[in-house]
Amino acid sequence: MKQTSFFVKQKFESGGTYNQKGKRKTERVLDSRRPIHLVLKSKKSISLFKNKTKLCETLNKQAKIFGVKVYSQSIQIDHWHLVIKITNRYLYRGFIRALTGIIARLLGKGLWRLSPYSRIVSWGKDFGVVLDYLLLNDCEVLGIVPKAIRKRTYLDVS
Repeated sequence: MKQTSFFVKQKFESGGTYNQKGKRKTERVLDSRRPIHLVLKSKKSISLFKNKTKLCETLNKQAKIFGVKVYSQSIQIDHWHLVIKITNRYLYRGFIRALTGIIARLLGKGLWRLSPYSRIVSWGKDFGVVLDYLLLNDCEVLGIVPKAIRKRTYLDVS
């Protein structure tokens, strides 16, 4: 017989492929005290990497308006990684709506393939692993490091 736990296991990620079937039924997992790894996935036909300057300018402007601190970002061909820290849920909602809406207006309607994926990142080792992962992604998209070189994956955090 298995012992039941008194503590409910906390969920740290939401969005992306986690809610492909229908709309999200629960509130997005967010934390104003810890960083958030955010991934925006676009359609393969539109290259985000070619529009890197537009994306960076829009991100910096919207982050300043909504009080979001951007630690790092990595723009790939079909997705965009961000490591951000929000001040509250209300401002995050405005930030993500403004950012995705303006980018969709610049690059074309129907740009985003999935809802934004977000994961709460712990300070310390987990935060360092996420930043290393984004740096590796930048090196891969620029052709500095081939994709086959990856030794440890992003989910190896323990």
